[in-house]
Amino acid sequence: MRCAVRVRLMIRLPLASYAQVLHGLIEAVPSGEIGRLITWREHLVRRGLCHGH
Repeated sequence: MRCAVRVRLMIRLPLASYAQVLHGLIEAVPSGEIGRLITWREHLVRRGLCHGH
């Protein structure tokens, strides 16, 4: 059985935008876990945009 790899992401933001970004992140990921990250190309293919257009 494989264990999930976890990382901690740290981003420095201008104080003026910190609350807005944090609010958006909490709305998108209320559990605090984002899950597997994928490439932009893979994201587009999943959405049916095979050539990224």
